[in-house]
Amino acid sequence: MPGGHTDGSGPPAVARPYAGIVDLAVFVLVAVTCCCLALMVIAIAMSRRARAEAPGRPTVVAEYAPPESMDAASAALILQRPRRVLPAKVLELAVRGAVRFVPSTRRRRRLDLAPGRPKGLDSVDTQLVRAMFPPGTDTFRPSRRNRGWSSAAQQVLAHTRAAAIRWQRRLDGANTVIILGMLAFLAELVLVLVAGLAGAPLGLVMSLGFVGVIAAILPGPILGREFFTPEGAEARDHLLGLKEFMHWAEEDRIRALQSPETADMVGTDEGATLRLYERLLPYAAVFGMTKEWLRVLRARYADEDVMPVWLDPAIGDLGTADIEVVDMVDSVVGDTSISGDGDGGGDGGGD
Repeated sequence: MPGGHTDGSGPPAVARPYAGIVDLAVFVLVAVTCCCLALMVIAIAMSRRARAEAPGRPTVVAEYAPPESMDAASAALILQRPRRVLPAKVLELAVRGAVRFVPSTRRRRRLDLAPGRPKGLDSVDTQLVRAMFPPGTDTFRPSRRNRGWSSAAQQVLAHTRAAAIRWQRRLDGANTVIILGMLAFLAELVLVLVAGLAGAPLGLVMSLGFVGVIAAILPGPILGREFFTPEGAEARDHLLGLKEFMHWAEEDRIRALQSPETADMVGTDEGATLRLYERLLPYAAVFGMTKEWLRVLRARYADEDVMPVWLDPAIGDLGTADIEVVDMVDSVVGDTSISGDGDGGGDGGGD
């Protein structure tokens, strides 16, 4: 019959002029997607192994004192709050008597810093104080135009990061896995485009491309950070315990300091608790609770009828200056030209 098939073989096969290219593109796309998934699995395994090697404490236990041989600036990096390094450093210099808060002559109800007795400072802190108060300058307020201060602040950040090496490390091979993931990501995009233009099934191409791209990207955030050493994991959990102690009510803190395990270590004289609380003020800046801890200090100063040495008597009671102190300390980040990772910034009553 006209239009029929004389050989009885059925409908003729549809010609596929690019069948070889399509099949090859899909095959390579599947292979690259599998490589992306393998890289993701390797990154997850490396991360889990690093955590297993530095598990830290089974539970967070309240600590009344910071870890030994760690300052508040290093604590900010350990807790991944790099923008709190400078506020913590300024408060550390204040409680050590190297600087003090004084009334500002330039802005109403704002404070400036004045030099104190910068003794016993290391070379980095000494350089920072000198940058604050160059010859002929008796007050300081952070400014982006003050290049000497900005340079010194950068050196403080660099020195703190260098000191944190003992607590944090980059995983061996992490950069290799990340670079391979980036290359696989680019290859995945190219193959999706080629397979789509060649006429491969769109649903299959898009599904493979989505899975491959996500798998290729994940090694970056998984391995692109620093992991704790065993000592660092212990220090991190110690800091979390310190934060818990500082969040306790005043009577709970006093009860903890009077326990047999801590009383001898803290001291039994009247000023021992106040000295400890002053020492913790820079850590309050790290935890985002400077204002709250200043209220605690204000009560302790009132109980012992003393004034903080880091606050000029002309300012009056600490209760009238706590907000200004917080604003001044936070301004060392906002008004300083520094480079660093953001972590949420400002202080509040708590975290």
